Amino acid sequence: MGHWLRNPILHFVVIGGLLFTVREGWRTLYGTRTSGLGRAPIVISAERIRQLQTDFTRQGGVQPTSAQLQALIQEAVDDELRYREARQLRLDFQDRSIRTRLVQKMRAVSADPSQDEEALYREAVQLGLDDDLVIKRVLRHRANASKSESSTQSNSYKFTPKTT
Repeated sequence: MGHWLRNPILHFVVIGGLLFTVREGWRTLYGTRTSGLGRAPIVISAERIRQLQTDFTRQGGVQPTSAQLQALIQEAVDDELRYREARQLRLDFQDRSIRTRLVQKMRAVSADPSQDEEALYREAVQLGLDDDLVIKRVLRHRANASKSESSTQSNSYKFTPKTT
């Protein structure tokens, strides 16, 4: 009977099952996605395109050409991708300014503003108060900084042959 308890395959299955259970528990508790299969598509509405055109006209004094409009739309898509990447990397969780902003917003709308910061923060995230322009800009900036930092690190280790 004790022989099968020492079998490495049994150890592998038990450890794999434990890891799976921990991952699912973490996802249930904190609401994070572990795979990208459930990503919502990025949609740039006609209203948003009109707003991009209006902003361009206001800044430049002329209507954007079709190429410029396509570039504006692509920039809006890229901004949304950076925002989603920052959220997936949980950069908002580590940023004190975002946390403070959410707690302040929650204190303003909460039935019990005397709750501790952690409870107010979680409630603000649950209510979707973290979907605000300032927070999105901070997260996009952090995603860009994170990406440029990682590309700088990867570039610093490249081998370049010495020519004589």
